[in-house]
Amino acid sequence: AISAFVLAKEQTEAQNIDGIKEKIQTVSSYLGNQLVAYDTLTANNKEYTSYLLRQASALFKSEINLFNSNGEYYTAGLPKLFDEGIISKKINPLVYADQVNTKTDKEVYNENIGRLSFYSAYRTLNNGNKRNLAILNMPYFSKQNQIQAQLFNYLSALFNIYVLSFMLISVAAALLSNWLT
Repeated sequence: AISAFVLAKEQTEAQNIDGIKEKIQTVSSYLGNQLVAYDTLTANNKEYTSYLLRQASALFKSEINLFNSNGEYYTAGLPKLFDEGIISKKINPLVYADQVNTKTDKEVYNENIGRLSFYSAYRTLNNGNKRNLAILNMPYFSKQNQIQAQLFNYLSALFNIYVLSFMLISVAAALLSNWLT
């Protein structure tokens, strides 16, 4: 039962990470096409970029944050989280090192704010010259509830199978003992 639980948890997390990767790839493509003409993100184009992020957040039903190429907060779909200091205005240094310095393919990271654990997807956005324009971030706070619900459904089905198997074995044992005596 424990190995089935671990397997179910791993499969559920893998499915959700794949979904997160697909979503950030789609959002990255959308925003990349909109921002392809910019060489850098400046204060002059912040209003338009903020508008695009709000639009993309509504369209893709996700929180979307944008950090400049130096790893500093630029704008977000919900800037209040940054303005209130709930989320740092600097990108996670490990993510920055992976995304910018080593250019790794890793896109989904497990992050924490206090006791809240959540997935967060990152992807670099390039401009028309193929230079790093920004780093896109999509935190997934609500996905943890969905993961737990999927895991609970799987474990419920597994428990039902064990109970049914036990009942069938018990009936078979009773029939076999009556037949032998």
